[in-house]
Amino acid sequence: MHQYKNGLKEHSLFDKHGRQVEQNSDVGTRTQWWWSEANQLLAKKVNQCLVRYSYDEYERINGISYP
Repeated sequence: MHQYKNGLKEHSLFDKHGRQVEQNSDVGTRTQWWWSEANQLLAKKVNQCLVRYSYDEYERINGISYP
C-alpha cells in the first residue's frame, strides 16, 4: 500500500516475477496489466478501458489497439 500526502491510498499486486499486475485506489480507479512470458506488456486496462499491444519478431511494439 502507498499513501500520498493528500491521503489517497493505492494498493498494488505483483506477480511472481515482480511485475505489477493490479493497482486499486481509494477513489475507485482500478488498473490491471497483463504480461507475456518474455516480459512484454500485452495489455493494460484502466477501469473499463483496455489497450492491447503486439510485438514483432525483434520484440518491438508493432501495434497498439485502442477502444
